[in-house]
Order: sequence, then C-alpha cells, then structure tokens
Amino acid sequence: MLKCEAENKLRELMIERIKTGQSVVIDFSFWRRAKRVLYKRLIEEAGGEWRLLYLKVPPDELRRRLAIHSKRSDANAAFPITEAILTAYLEGFEEPDGEGETVIEP
Repeated sequence: MLKCEAENKLRELMIERIKTGQSVVIDFSFWRRAKRVLYKRLIEEAGGEWRLLYLKVPPDELRRRLAIHSKRSDANAAFPITEAILTAYLEGFEEPDGEGETVIEP
C-alpha cells in the first residue's frame, strides 16, 4: 500500500506544480499504455503540456547494463534486477507507438 500512497502523493504534487506554471519531470517506467494515458490526461487537465520520451534500449544492452549494476552497492543499485524480473518486464512492456513519443536510442 505504501507504493500506491507514495505515487498518489507524487501525482498531487505534480498537479500542484503544473498549475503554478512549474516544469515537472516524472521519471517512471510507464510500461503500461494506460498509465501513460492517465498521466497525459492529468497533465493536460492541470494546464500543462506533456512530453513522452521513450529511451529505447535493446534487451541485450539492458542485460549488459544490469550486469554492471549488480556489482554496485550504492543507493542507486539497492535492488537487484534478476533475469526473471527483466524478462517479466520485457514481456509486459507496452512499447509506445503513435502516442506522440520522442524515441531516443543509444
């Protein structure tokens, strides 16, 4: 439940900031199209303009980066990402296509 509460609070803060004309960056994975649609709607309703950046990284490159990540012990590497977790993510990811996205490839 804490994750849901935290996201709700972040969403509230996002809307407040947009309504006051501030720029906001939401750094979520947005792996489901429905969540991207929800956030776009919230941003527009608050008077903001959204920009969807899709960092398109091939699975083999993700694996290479995760191998490096797994050897670290700092706060940015606190949660290990196993092959099973990566596979589940890749299988469930709904790639942006025709959503007004800007695609950035390595």
